[in-house]
Amino acid sequence: MFETVREPPSPAPHDTRPRRWLVALWLGLACLAILASLAAIPLAWPALLFSYRFDGGAVVVHSDRPIPPEISEVIGDVERRLASSELPAAGPYQVYLCNDVWKLAYFGHRLSTGFGGVTDVYLTRNIFIRPADIRTNAVLPPASWRFSLADRPLSYFIAHEIAHVQQVAALGRLSYFKAPTWLLEGYADHVGKGGEFDLSRSVDALRQASPEMDPHLGLYKRYQLAVEIALRQHSFRELASDPPDLSAVLREATDGGG
Repeated sequence: MFETVREPPSPAPHDTRPRRWLVALWLGLACLAILASLAAIPLAWPALLFSYRFDGGAVVVHSDRPIPPEISEVIGDVERRLASSELPAAGPYQVYLCNDVWKLAYFGHRLSTGFGGVTDVYLTRNIFIRPADIRTNAVLPPASWRFSLADRPLSYFIAHEIAHVQQVAALGRLSYFKAPTWLLEGYADHVGKGGEFDLSRSVDALRQASPEMDPHLGLYKRYQLAVEIALRQHSFRELASDPPDLSAVLREATDGGG
């Protein structure tokens, strides 16, 4: 009798082809990276989304709508307001009027569009302003705004944001980052208002806890009051290097120092 010897089956050859799910994953990640890169391009070159441009010298205005000739008057008023700043000029200032409100959220990196303007102080120093009517020198407010715009025309918002550019240029990014909000915003309003500020009325409003003195409701009058008091004895740079306590400054105003 002869026994038949069977050899063990050969192992299946190793499948060197990449798994389909891995290929799909890498393709998905690559597509996401490409989309993210494309979405970021306008952040570096916003002019791609703004077809109209007016060169006003120190202030260059870009818009996604045709720019009427009244822009010269608006820029003239911006320059008048900037004259109240003690900080060196840091222009030319690139101002983008976002009449398409989604651009305000995109460039402002916010979900809300209820703000007047925003500046990329740390990188490009580009300024973005909410929808506006250049002919009347006015921004178009959202329904949520509750205070009058009588002392806040379009030129105010532009000058306010330019003041932030001047601040970071004068202080440097780190010192700007460390500076208290009340000082930065109060000084920006000091410039934006062109030195026009009713000190006694603001002190009375503070004593009465008027809503207009609450920064959380959208105005910086509380902060500007403190800045106007502090600027009597110190320059902006001195205040930024050694910021006083906000409560102490306001106490000085309400106790009769104003």
